[in-house]
Amino acid sequence: MLEIIHFTSSTDETVGSQIAGIRESTGGTSYLSFSNYLNGTGIVERMRINGSGSVGIGTTSPTYKLDVKGTTTAHGIRSDMGFDIYPVPNPTAPTGVVSAGGSVDTGAHYYLVTYTTSVGETGSTYTTVTTTAGNNTVTLTIPTSTDPRVTGRKLYRAKAGAAAYNDYYLATIANNTDTTYVDTVADSALTGSAGVSYFRTNTTSNNISMNGVKALNIDANLTSLGVLSAQSITTGGGNSFIGNESGRYTTSGISNTAVGSSSLRTNTTGSQNTALGISAVYSASTATYNTGIGYNSLFYATNSYNTGVGGMALFNITTGASNTAVGFNAGRYISGGSVANQTSGTSVYIGTNAYPLADGGANEIVIGYNAIGNGSNTTTIGTGNVLYVGGSSISGIAARFTNSAGYCDINPLTTSLACTSDINLKKNIVTLDDVEFALQTVPDILSKSVLERINSLTPVNYNWKSEIDGDSKHVGFIAQEMEQLFPDLVSTDEKTGLKSISYSSLTPYLVKAIQEMNLMMVDINNFKPEDIESDTNPWRVALTSWLGNATNKITRIFTGEICLTDEVGDTECINKNELRSLKTLINTSSTASVISPTDTTPVDTTTEVVDITPPVDTITPTDTSSTDPVPTDTQPTPTDTTDTSPTDSVSPVSEPSATSEHPADTSPSPEVITEPTL
Repeated sequence: MLEIIHFTSSTDETVGSQIAGIRESTGGTSYLSFSNYLNGTGIVERMRINGSGSVGIGTTSPTYKLDVKGTTTAHGIRSDMGFDIYPVPNPTAPTGVVSAGGSVDTGAHYYLVTYTTSVGETGSTYTTVTTTAGNNTVTLTIPTSTDPRVTGRKLYRAKAGAAAYNDYYLATIANNTDTTYVDTVADSALTGSAGVSYFRTNTTSNNISMNGVKALNIDANLTSLGVLSAQSITTGGGNSFIGNESGRYTTSGISNTAVGSSSLRTNTTGSQNTALGISAVYSASTATYNTGIGYNSLFYATNSYNTGVGGMALFNITTGASNTAVGFNAGRYISGGSVANQTSGTSVYIGTNAYPLADGGANEIVIGYNAIGNGSNTTTIGTGNVLYVGGSSISGIAARFTNSAGYCDINPLTTSLACTSDINLKKNIVTLDDVEFALQTVPDILSKSVLERINSLTPVNYNWKSEIDGDSKHVGFIAQEMEQLFPDLVSTDEKTGLKSISYSSLTPYLVKAIQEMNLMMVDINNFKPEDIESDTNPWRVALTSWLGNATNKITRIFTGEICLTDEVGDTECINKNELRSLKTLINTSSTASVISPTDTTPVDTTTEVVDITPPVDTITPTDTSSTDPVPTDTQPTPTDTTDTSPTDSVSPVSEPSATSEHPADTSPSPEVITEPTL
């Protein structure tokens, strides 16, 4: 059956347009066509509406509601005002009234509602309802929609005190007419996954598709652009995916960003990931807080907190976490460049081909092109390059090294390495004499000489408080004492208040102390006799005064010879051999002096005769005119003089013994000790 309406020219009925309504067969479908006259070719169909209501332009067999076909760009669709993609609008928030009875837990609850259609579900809106003891029934007033696509509503609820984004499925209202719902469900009855609607993307429109596959979605909780991008999204929200298959399998993951074909492709529930580059963070299905920037960066990462910047950076890392790699292939392999680095953690690799020493390391830092690390808890910089720390703009500490005991600061300004030596960080402190150390206040020491201050220091042995009792002790000083004696060697940390000592800066003071000691020795060696009178050599004055004091308790003097000077300046000296001979002479003379001139009893003839020859000019014979000479025949004769009596010994017969006659005259009184050899 054919019904045609013609529109013709007033001068040529064969030229014009027509609308034709055609039924293709008895009882079959029909279509409506619109045609016009094309010069030289006759009537040509331009648009058709088929029996199912699809409109075809440039085609007689439309498969979409509007199916436009052409062969040039001029056959496309243009809109000066843009295109409005219109999904079902989200509902307004529900309201709730609390009443007695029911099992809803006491506390504040978030209630959320969405609209459902035959193709999807809208985003949600929420309200807060607070229940009290005995009032545990909530009657909700739920909105309806005027959009004919809406077929029902869904309700969600958070447990008492929980955040709105931790909502659980509560109920389905399978119509668009009911306006109330009574909730009596306890929190324990809310099962399944949490966070199922708060971030929900509005899926009531396919937005823009390519070949029947969604290619563009712009919503409050999702922006996706690319074929199969965000294809599986359900409850995840706050995501942005750009690129073919970017975020393709993400379902409930939230706050992810992926830019690049297949970036974050296999992510499902992982959240807070960032992937920029083709296949970046490709395998992070449930991982969180990863950042991959660059082609295939973090490709196999399945754990969290990794950052890879550069093509293939951390490419092979799988279960390793909290790593950072910057540079092409950085952290991809271990030493050797062919075995995958998969399980290392908390490490840093900076530079093209910067590798850890081995897989599974931790706290390893490797910096430099082709640099290879030295294992866990080490820092490797370069491959033989000089390490520069700081810069010309720094005026103080350029570097600090810290461990469990404290820290050491390098300060080029003071040419020092200052390390913590605070008493509050130490224990088991004893002096080097193994006496318990007690911090004392040093009075008025800064006015003293450097040597005196050095002598006031207390070297100690100690353990750090971070060590175990019984560990080997360390040797050093206490900063609080050092600060009193040499304040310029001690610094105090502004934040912690802990004190440090610059041990290297103590060296100049030690040199100065040695110089002061040397000056004292020079003073002693440059002594002149007149210095005592003029008091110009205080060391000599003090020493002389001390030696001349009978209370100095000197028991022995060791010297080459002893010289005695009388008041007129005459000096007489005696050396060791002479003094020994004198002692022998005195002892022998003392034995002889007990014999009276009238006593004829012989002395003990067994007495050993020893060399008693006095040195020349040492023992002066007494006056030969003495009135009581010892008779020759009264002197005892030794029984054996073969080896012990020198041939030149002085005979007591020829000269009377001065010792026995005048003992007080044999030892002149000392006057002044002059220039002893010290």
